Amino acid sequence: MKTFTPFCVLLTVIVLECLLPNAHGKNYTDAMNLRSTLLQNYHKDIVPLANQSSTMKVNVTLYLYSLLEIDSVKGSVTMPLMTMCTWMDEQLTWTPSDHGGIEEIAFYQSEVWKPPLSLGTPIEFVIMQNDMMHVIVMHNGMAMMSPGNIIESACTFNMKFWPFDKQVCDVSFWAYDVIDNQVELNIPDDGFVSLVTKNAEWILESTRFFKRQSGMMKEVVFRLYLKRQSGFYVLTILLPIIGLSILGTMAFLLPVDSGERIGFSITVMLSLSVFLTVIAEEMPKTSEPISIAAVLIVFQTVCGLAETMIAILTVLVYQKDEKEKLPSWGKAFIRARKYIYKCFNNKVEDESHSDNVEAMKESTSGNLKRNQLLDSNKGITEERKADRANDIDNGKDEDGNETSEWVLLSDAIDKVSFMFFFGICVLVTLVLMVYMIAGSEYVEY
Repeated sequence: MKTFTPFCVLLTVIVLECLLPNAHGKNYTDAMNLRSTLLQNYHKDIVPLANQSSTMKVNVTLYLYSLLEIDSVKGSVTMPLMTMCTWMDEQLTWTPSDHGGIEEIAFYQSEVWKPPLSLGTPIEFVIMQNDMMHVIVMHNGMAMMSPGNIIESACTFNMKFWPFDKQVCDVSFWAYDVIDNQVELNIPDDGFVSLVTKNAEWILESTRFFKRQSGMMKEVVFRLYLKRQSGFYVLTILLPIIGLSILGTMAFLLPVDSGERIGFSITVMLSLSVFLTVIAEEMPKTSEPISIAAVLIVFQTVCGLAETMIAILTVLVYQKDEKEKLPSWGKAFIRARKYIYKCFNNKVEDESHSDNVEAMKESTSGNLKRNQLLDSNKGITEERKADRANDIDNGKDEDGNETSEWVLLSDAIDKVSFMFFFGICVLVTLVLMVYMIAGSEYVEY
């Protein structure tokens, strides 16, 4: 039976030690010695480049977690994010086999050099670093840190198409407090990772990133394309405003002697003013550009003011003394009323004509009777039109009753005003609403 000699055992241990240098594992002493060796001649305030004339290239990757708050009045976007920075530290390199197989080690950010990363679009000045967090360094000098924070970034809001607006907001970073552009920030191909959860008011439709020159500085920019979800504002603001504007024109359909039309008009106008105040609270205090929704409400408020003034005028005209002479403009309104009245009654006359035609078709007495019916229908229609025209010209209402010219003028103002304000309110509202919905687009600055 063969036995191993002490020499064979020793030889086997030496071979295994050479072939498997990490077999004994990493230990605390190796890590302490490695830290001491690396930091012995290291200064954290000097860019760790062997050639100090070259540039330190830092890759920045943004991780966006959510959109906490988007304040269009303040012009800010609040979001939690993390910036992962990687660079080559030429002074922190070692051979793992010489240090117990340790391939990576962690330093506090206060112990080693790190890129001076600062937010380029701040509401308040923000530095993306935390001395209590670590920089992970690989044996080949590759260093990485991932500072995170809840930041408040400035954003310019274009409220022209509110509440169907689309906004472009930039989050940029630059290297502050460096000498002669010693640090250059870059963005890798996968430099923007969006982990945004659903926001109640905004949708993050897309993102992009790029580099740009901003004055004396070069910065990396992460651009957000945000679209507002408009359903809440349409239901609670726009639809009530449209309804109130149409309701305001109905004041001219109330009887003048009811005593309610002036109060009704004032109530509608004040309601529109309240909605204008609500929209003003949602808008930034700027005049460029003006919101179309605000223009719409101002227009409806002006129409409400005009309707109130006309309602007061019609009451005064209605109560005029019959002996006072009617002015020429009053006669023009009465003629307009006459025309509108004819338009309203054309349908009734057409139905009467249709009834006679049906009777003519059912008749079996031949062409003679057919011609007689046609002539009779034509004569009756023309006679009715002439009688109504004469009644209006002679100061009578639609029923042929004697009526004061001032009362006719009041009624004429009501009819003309209703047609005018109803038509213009509907037309302007449709045009502006279509423009807001179809015209909204991303405006990049």
